[in-house]
Amino acid sequence: MRLDVSARRMRVSMRGRLVWALVALAAIGAPGVRAAADPAGAAERVAQADALYESARSLEELQRAYGLYKEALEADPQSYEAAWKAGRAAWQLAELVPKPERRPLLEEGERLARRATEIDPRGVDGHYWYGVLIGRVGEERGVLVSLFLVDDVLREMETVLELDPTHAGAHHVLSVLYRVVPGRPLSVGDKRKAVQHAELSVRYAPDDLLYRLGLAEAYHAAGDRASAVRVLREVLAMPEQDPVNDARTKERARQLLQELGETT
Repeated sequence: MRLDVSARRMRVSMRGRLVWALVALAAIGAPGVRAAADPAGAAERVAQADALYESARSLEELQRAYGLYKEALEADPQSYEAAWKAGRAAWQLAELVPKPERRPLLEEGERLARRATEIDPRGVDGHYWYGVLIGRVGEERGVLVSLFLVDDVLREMETVLELDPTHAGAHHVLSVLYRVVPGRPLSVGDKRKAVQHAELSVRYAPDDLLYRLGLAEAYHAAGDRASAVRVLREVLAMPEQDPVNDARTKERARQLLQELGETT
């Protein structure tokens, strides 16, 4: 956290200024000078966290990765990689921890991802995870609050697509948003747009199970049962690549097939 110390204007001698400065430094802790940034140390911690995050098969491993990302950001407050990846790790952890721990974790992740957008306003990953976390925090706070945040999520995803029109994740988030929120005049819900963005997310990331499940859910919401069933069966036939999330994605696909009266 940045600490700004200021004094009221006053006419004092040079000796008085020096005494005041020494007292102020003592109050915030000797030696009173912020440690120099350590970009090399930050990069090393990010690399360690990346290895843990990509191979994580337990909550503990994800927590260690999250801690390393935050340590990296402390070592170098201008580390864009550390900021957005810490936000992403907070989101992932929030999907696994008990509900009472979820909201504080998501709120911290939102702050970290927002920091990434401040470090690099044209960074795609920062805007993407900031938008994702805005939406998740809104969900945890309640439906009415999440509706108030729809414009913020839209803004971040539209920024991502301005920077990278082929960003599958942003298309997926927009598909979910248009599918789940009410339509006009309450909000921007639009089942047709939900299908369009879901189809784009699968086009740009055909091997991602979650995006394909999102396409099935968009078809289902739009009343296209046959297409929804077809895509759900595709999800179940796909190999799992993400050890944390893909099993849950397939379980959701099985549940939706059963809701549609189909056997798995």
